[in-house]
Amino acid sequence: TMLPDSERVQVAMVVPFVPFQLNKVVDLLSTHWAEHPPCHADTPAQSADLVFFTEGKASDRVRDELRYYYAELGGTNDIATGNGNATATTACFNSPEPIFLSLNDIDAELSHLEGAAYSFFSLFELLESKYRSFFLAEPDVAPVQSDWVPALVEQSRKLDCDTGIWQLGSVPLVADVEAGMLRDRVDYHMNGNGLYVLGCTEFEDYKCRVQTHYVPK
Repeated sequence: TMLPDSERVQVAMVVPFVPFQLNKVVDLLSTHWAEHPPCHADTPAQSADLVFFTEGKASDRVRDELRYYYAELGGTNDIATGNGNATATTACFNSPEPIFLSLNDIDAELSHLEGAAYSFFSLFELLESKYRSFFLAEPDVAPVQSDWVPALVEQSRKLDCDTGIWQLGSVPLVADVEAGMLRDRVDYHMNGNGLYVLGCTEFEDYKCRVQTHYVPK
């Protein structure tokens, strides 16, 4: 059931990862976010959540480790328990701590590329009841300036069902392949640095046609 639009959070910042990428996520928080934190002390509360997304449910150890480094950003972590509350550098997020989201029924026989595509398309259904949009930020997507959450929220408001702006973000940086040749190239990788609108009927139809065109081999 979808919440009324006025009650949905504007944007979910989704950081997807698989177990072997945990070190990358830790480095993202402890190095890049520490250097360029999401918020300043005087940043107003923003309609944005941080969501860690995994194909299977993240273990308690993984969750505790990420909560630890998230809380440590402000230097007020409880070292003994590994837990902590949001501080000035993270307090502008809507939720006081990260949200963990997962797929529990992914087919173990899917290839890496098929699994990535399945996870990507599943995000829309998982998020649209609570959020208006989401920013897909793979673990190697790092901020280059501080106080970036307000800018993320502002950019997400450019997405709109009526005008047909469904996605904003990076395009593939490929010099020798035209966009229309992606099928020949068998390139099914999704954009890991992009904003996507949620709850648009026309976009849902477009994604269905994309899935029909790029069928698993």
